[in-house]
This record gives sequence, C-alpha cells and structure tokens, in this order.
Amino acid sequence: MKINDIVNEASFKFSPEDFKDTEKYSVPFEDMTRFAQFLARQMEIMGVSKEMAEKLYNAAESGNDSWIHRFGKSPKLKNLIGHSINTAMTSNLVAIQKAMGLHAGILNLKKKSPSKPSPTPDDMLPGGPDDEEARDRRSAAAFGPPTDPRGIRSY
Repeated sequence: MKINDIVNEASFKFSPEDFKDTEKYSVPFEDMTRFAQFLARQMEIMGVSKEMAEKLYNAAESGNDSWIHRFGKSPKLKNLIGHSINTAMTSNLVAIQKAMGLHAGILNLKKKSPSKPSPTPDDMLPGGPDDEEARDRRSAAAFGPPTDPRGIRSY
C-alpha cells in the first residue's frame, strides 16, 4: 500500500448535512464554513433569538466561551441533530462561535475575490526588480513618512 492510499483511507470529508463525526473528531478547516452554516440553522430551529446570539457571540469574543461547551453537550442539540459536538477540538469550538455570529447577523459570508495584482510589475519600475535602493525608495514612498508639504521627499 502506498502512502497516498493510506492518507486517503485515513482522511474523510463530511457530507453536506452530516457532521456526526464532530462528536469525536474536529471538523476539517475546509468544512468549517458549511458546519457553521449548518449550526446556525440548528440554532434558529432551537429558538435562539438574534439578541441572545449576539450576546453569546460577543461573550466568546471577549474570552468567555463556557456557553460553547454547554451548547456542544446540550441535550436539546443532541435530540435535534442526533449527536453532541466535541468542543475540546478548537475547530469545532470556533465553528460554534461563528455559527452564533452568523445567526446573530454579525458575521456575513462572502466569497473571496482574487487579490488585485500591483498596477506596475517590479521589473517595469525605475531601477528594476534587483535594484535595492530603488525598491527601498518605492517602499518608503508607499509606507514611509508623509511627504514634505513643499513637495520634497526624504529618501
């Protein structure tokens, strides 16, 4: 058996609405958003108000995450989804907090847009990409101190 076969056999993906493995395992990073959306829908079904969701989300932001552990072990949640959630796993804990933020309307999901390339490639700028002094001047101009009101730039 090859290493890739072993890794593929040991790893798994969650199905779109089946997160029962979170009772014992952590949700993979790539599934965290779907898990948070799933939990936000469950919170709505459970009757968590928007005000309570905002209060709990802000409490977790300030370091009080005890409610997350209680939520993960909640009998009401277990009856609804069929299992509890292991909140000792950091990714599960974060997903629950994000779900509360989604339910409260504090967090919004939007697709990442690709970053815009710089308007002028380094090799087209004065001095080229290998001229350290020119690169330092460009960096100072972009992030350095403001220019002199008389139009004099300090390099």
